[in-house]
Amino acid sequence: MSETLDWAKALLMLNAEKLDEDTLNRTVNVLLKQEQDILRARRALEMDRRRAESDAEEERQRQLEEEAGGPPGRKPPRRQKRRDHRFDDPFQGDPRFGRN
Repeated sequence: MSETLDWAKALLMLNAEKLDEDTLNRTVNVLLKQEQDILRARRALEMDRRRAESDAEEERQRQLEEEAGGPPGRKPPRRQKRRDHRFDDPFQGDPRFGRN
């Protein structure tokens, strides 16, 4: 409990407006006292950062593929006909045109 209060005080003294990665790395030793815990927390933060970067890169790649019509060498997906008036036969059922 006291470590949490000490950490909050440190954040206030640093005028931290948000808890970003840099602020957390600079103050984690106030929150966690054991070196092993600090190293474990920093490794976990690094893994989270890498995962977030990877996810963002995958999303950018997916968007680029969508804009280009899919990944290279792959045919774009066939468009499905929408069931609206644009695909209806206006002469369907009209005996004058022989389409019943």
